[in-house]
This record gives sequence, C-alpha cells and structure tokens, in this order.
Amino acid sequence: MAPRPPARNVTPRQAAHYIKRGAVLVDIREDYEHNAERIDGDRLYPLSALPAHIDSGGKTVIFYCQHGNRTDDEAERLGQMVSGKALLLQGGIEAWKAAGLPIIGDEKGAAGALLLRKLLTALNKANG
Repeated sequence: MAPRPPARNVTPRQAAHYIKRGAVLVDIREDYEHNAERIDGDRLYPLSALPAHIDSGGKTVIFYCQHGNRTDDEAERLGQMVSGKALLLQGGIEAWKAAGLPIIGDEKGAAGALLLRKLLTALNKANG
C-alpha cells in the first residue's frame, strides 16, 4: 500500500464548509488549551499523546492547533493517521476566530492557556 500524501491546508471558511458536510474536526493542542477555547464539535487528541490512527470512518479529517504551526510541522504524520482525506486548518483556531467563526470559550481562558504554554515551553527548554 502506497503512503498517503501529507495533510494540506484549508482556510477557515473552507474548513467550515467541510464540517457542514460531515468532516471530523480534531484539535491537537494540549488539554489546557482545549479547555480554554475550542471549536464546537471537535475531538481532542493532544499532539503529546497522539495515537497512530484516528478512526474517522473514512470521513475527511481537519486537524487544528492554535496558530497552525504544530499542524504544519506534523502534516506528513497527520496525513498517515486517517483513512479519509486529511486537512489542516490554516492559521489554527486564531484564524478561525479572525474569520468570525464561532468558538466555545473566552478570551480570559485563552490568555491563561497561552501563558501556561509559554511557561511550560520555557521550563522544558531549561530542563534540557
């Protein structure tokens, strides 16, 4: 069986169209980020504990993170994880919000999650 192509980017409006047609939305951010704000109807599979395969029933899967950096970095891997088409939300949840699309959560929670992510990144760098 030939390897699947890497996941490709779609705009927030394109992603919303796919979601209306039954695509599965997967958040690869960490729990604390997801709990602060998320796109309604998504599934959480943190990048730090991502399974080898996500059962999507052959449906298109749209992966997202905060700004699109993590999904872009993992495009090849994410493309291999699903049986259907794999897409990446270009610009992540930040682009989704900028496009005026709805989220669940609030700015205070998002700011707290961003601060926690920065602290954890600094701690990981300090510990080697």
